[in-house]
Parts: sequence; C-alpha cells; structure tokens
Amino acid sequence: MAHPTSHDLQWKDVIHLVEALGTVDQRHDGKVKLSFGGDSEVFDPNHKDLSMDQIADLRRMIKAAGFDQ
Repeated sequence: MAHPTSHDLQWKDVIHLVEALGTVDQRHDGKVKLSFGGDSEVFDPNHKDLSMDQIADLRRMIKAAGFDQ
C-alpha cells in the first residue's frame, strides 16, 4: 500500500529522528549528512520543509535500514 507524502515534513523533526537512529553531521557548507543503517546521504536543507525529492530519499534510507515495517 502506498503512503501519501506529507508536504509539511520539517527539517528540525527529521534531524531529531535521525539523531535517534544514527548520526547527523552539520557541514560547513550548510548541508547536513544523515547516516543510519549503514547508509549516508547529504541533504541541503535550504527550506524549512523537505522537498518531495528529499522525502523520497529519506524514505529510501529508512526502508533500506529496515525501519519500514
């Protein structure tokens, strides 16, 4: 079953979630590196909310880490 995509997922909430699952590295260029479940991804949080592409990337990471059950 497909899950609808939220259009108001805020970066502060994602940061708190990933801190509980793994690590968050704030980079000098303003980007953040999220790491958990053996996967890492660099995101550019240039807005308060995640873009649809960023949400898709985060969902992929969560699923690959086995947290989608």
